Amino acid sequence: MKNLILFISFVFSIIITHAKSFNKLSSFDPVSLSYKSDSEGFKNISLLVVNKNEIYDSIPLELKIEIGGEVMTDYFSVGSTLSENIKTLFLYQGDSINLTLRVLAKDSLIIKEIKGNIKLSEPMIIKSDGSSSYKTLIGGYWDVNQPLMFHINNDSNSYVTKLKVGFGANYEFDKFYYQLNVITPDGSFENFEGKLIINKGNFLSLKPNKLEISKEIKIDKKGKYIIELIPLMSRKRINGISSVEYKLFENKKI
Repeated sequence: MKNLILFISFVFSIIITHAKSFNKLSSFDPVSLSYKSDSEGFKNISLLVVNKNEIYDSIPLELKIEIGGEVMTDYFSVGSTLSENIKTLFLYQGDSINLTLRVLAKDSLIIKEIKGNIKLSEPMIIKSDGSSSYKTLIGGYWDVNQPLMFHINNDSNSYVTKLKVGFGANYEFDKFYYQLNVITPDGSFENFEGKLIINKGNFLSLKPNKLEISKEIKIDKKGKYIIELIPLMSRKRINGISSVEYKLFENKKI
C-alpha cells in the first residue's frame, strides 16, 4: 500500500509544471531545474526519491539553489524513500532560480535504481505560531529585503531585552555580522553593530544552534519600541538562519 501511494505521488508530481524527473543520481552530473517567476510569492521546493539500490541504503545529497547570482546550499540524506518539502522560498516577480541536485561525494559516483523528481509548487499554507516575540524565517534562510522588526508596547514598567538568533545546520559561515536598530517611544534612534561567532573551532559545526546577541536593550519608557535586526553579510539571501526571538526581563539595575 505504501509503495502504491508513493507511485501515485510520483506519477502525479511528474505532470506538475516546473518539475524534473530522474532515474539515477550522480556526483558530477546534477539534476537541474530552472524557473523564472512571473509573480511575487512563496514557492516550495519538493523532492520525491525512491531508492531501490541495494548497495547504498543511505545517500548524502547536496541541493544548490541559485537566485540572482547568489547560491544557497542545503545538505540532507535519503534512505529507502523521501517525499517532503525541502525548502520554502520567497520569489519576486522576474526572479530566476536554478536548482541542482547531486550526490555528495568527492569521487565520481553514479547511483542507479533510484528514481524521483524535484519540483517547484505553491505552498498550501503558511503557518505562524502567532507570537510577536518569536519570528520563524520561512525556508530556513533570510532575505534581507524583508525587514525583521519587533514592536514592543511598554506600559510604563522597566525592562531589558536581548535578541537570540537561531542557526540551522546549513549556515555556512563562521560568523554572523549584524546591525541592531532601536527606535524609542520619543522618536530617538540608536543603532549598534556586532557579530556572533558561530564556530570557534577549525571546522564548521553544521549543527542547529541558538546564540544570544550580547547587546542589552533598555525598555524603560512608556509607549512603543521598534527593534530591527539587519544582517551585514554582503549578500541578499543568507541560508541557514531559522529564527529570531526576544524575551523581556525586569530591569533590576534601576
